[in-house]
Amino acid sequence: MSLAMILPDTDASAAATEPDARRTALIHATGIVKIYPTVSGEPVLALDQVNLAVADGEFVCLVGPSGCGKSTLLRLLAGLDRADAGHFSLAGRPIDGPSSEVGVVFQQATLLPWFTIWQNVTLPVRVGGRTLVSRETAIRELIRIAGLQGFENKFPYELSGGMQQRAAIVRALACDPKLLLLDEPFGSLDALTREKMNAELQRIWLASRKTVVLITHSIDEAVFLGDRVVVMSPRPGRIIRDLAVKLPRPRLPAETFGHPEHIALAREIRGLLEGGDAP
Repeated sequence: MSLAMILPDTDASAAATEPDARRTALIHATGIVKIYPTVSGEPVLALDQVNLAVADGEFVCLVGPSGCGKSTLLRLLAGLDRADAGHFSLAGRPIDGPSSEVGVVFQQATLLPWFTIWQNVTLPVRVGGRTLVSRETAIRELIRIAGLQGFENKFPYELSGGMQQRAAIVRALACDPKLLLLDEPFGSLDALTREKMNAELQRIWLASRKTVVLITHSIDEAVFLGDRVVVMSPRPGRIIRDLAVKLPRPRLPAETFGHPEHIALAREIRGLLEGGDAP
């Protein structure tokens, strides 16, 4: 089967899911299709007609079964890969490659072990050709917000896994990006540390008000952190539901996880993932 045979007609694309503040939308993804070639010659349709809009300052969580294309979508948003069909834009400009306007945090912190925490978090500024003086005050404030003050001269191995991930978030914010992308950043942490990191991430987000797209396999994490939870289908990945989270902020894990709104939304999302409902 050729790639052309499984490439959908982009004219049939449904309208992109819209944020509440449509006129301040930062991200637009319309009719996104991604196809991977394989050694066997049988191409794999990873994403099929994905439409998404995210407002400036919004926190959106993506959930879906393993292999549904969540990480692929994140890589496309980061400009690390290209779609086979459809259009991406950030602040009205096409996404056609990596940009300092996009910060990315992966499941592993990927800090350079021979650099101190300060050297790690300031690396994007130095590599990007900007003077450190122009961002030093802001980065030191991010370090304070992330609870890493006093650890600037430590090496990654001297920090806990949670602290390393906080350093990775600070590094992603170092160049003051418009968009922060997080790919299952707390997946390797134990349950209690993960819960604490959820609260820390919310605190950092409330202070910075960056636009955030988070991939997670945890339904509770998605409902706790998100303004919206976007549910994806099994491969080929499509958006099957876009749910608003109306829980008040700031959210505390002990209170939020037992809130009727949290319980009802988590139950609805779980039903969608188990049932694979179509749009």
